[in-house]
Amino acid sequence: MTTNPIILIVDDTESARETLGDLLSIEEYTLLFAESGNKGLKLAEQYLPDLILLDVMMPGMDGFEVCRRIRSNELLSTIPVILITALDDKDSTIEGIKSGADDFISKPFDRHLLRVRIRTIVKLNRFGKLAQERKEKEETQRFLEKEKELNELKSRFISMVSHEFRTPLAAINFAAGFMLKYGDKLDQEKRSRKLSKIITQVDHMVNMLNDVLSIGRNEAGVIKIEKKVHKFNEFITPIIEDTEEAFQHSHKIVFQPAPESCTLQLDDKIGREIFTNLLSNAIKFSPKSNKIDIRTAYSDGILEIEIQDYGIGIPEEDQKRLFVPFHRGTNVEGIQGTGLGLKIVKDAIEIHDGEISIKSKENQGTSFFI
Repeated sequence: MTTNPIILIVDDTESARETLGDLLSIEEYTLLFAESGNKGLKLAEQYLPDLILLDVMMPGMDGFEVCRRIRSNELLSTIPVILITALDDKDSTIEGIKSGADDFISKPFDRHLLRVRIRTIVKLNRFGKLAQERKEKEETQRFLEKEKELNELKSRFISMVSHEFRTPLAAINFAAGFMLKYGDKLDQEKRSRKLSKIITQVDHMVNMLNDVLSIGRNEAGVIKIEKKVHKFNEFITPIIEDTEEAFQHSHKIVFQPAPESCTLQLDDKIGREIFTNLLSNAIKFSPKSNKIDIRTAYSDGILEIEIQDYGIGIPEEDQKRLFVPFHRGTNVEGIQGTGLGLKIVKDAIEIHDGEISIKSKENQGTSFFI
């Protein structure tokens, strides 16, 4: 955008162009002149003026037609147009409005009034351009930030796949190679252990892939839920038992039951995934502890749940990105994971109209509040 607003004057009469030029020369405008509608359209496309002063009565293409073409041209359609004419009848005014003019001034015009009108329209147009430029700049910035975020996600995904898949694949390869080479020399117990190890690692890889697919389905908005009414205590008790067994009872999950009247509307599968994920994380990231607490508070139909571990905690700088896909804490080296679990949990809770928050201190433990 140039410093001075640009005004294009289109009139077939040289004296009329000079009159308007003299009138506006005392203002800080850059003035362009065209003696025909065709030349006016070409100059408009070339310079994109802030305002067009357009004579109606011109040979060939009159002002009404020029105005219609301006409005139908995507490049020019937002440029303000003032029609100036000696016609002073109702039909001409209506025709001017229909053609898309912003204002209609009859000759002879009041010089002061015309300057005020031009000044006002130019200021409004310049303001609109600045607002549009600001909006486009903000949209571009959002796009660039989104692109950066997607690139970071891609990098984290590649890093996760290369790291988290390499370990189970190496274990599978070793166990399968060992079986191939020494299978006929192994007794049934050793063969079963090797096969169990392969199955465990395959299951681990399948779970990681399922996490990735869950994120994809949620981002695409294709997750469907079927809510059912559950008594909370009856719903979570078998999940607690299954989780303790899955971790070979390395941790005791202490459950403070909710009132017997407490019910929740949950999708069976997704609800189970929420609590299995949170409880598994609590155990996995508490290698030196042997206890997990589940506390509940129920009031006015609202259930609040706290799941607390006494493990390694989450560094403060990681807490802001805790629910970002593929992000893992800086203190979890050596502990398997994809960095997707908490994102899946958060999405699952939100589609049930719930909320999740966190309170954590490094080396002291973490509490998740639902």
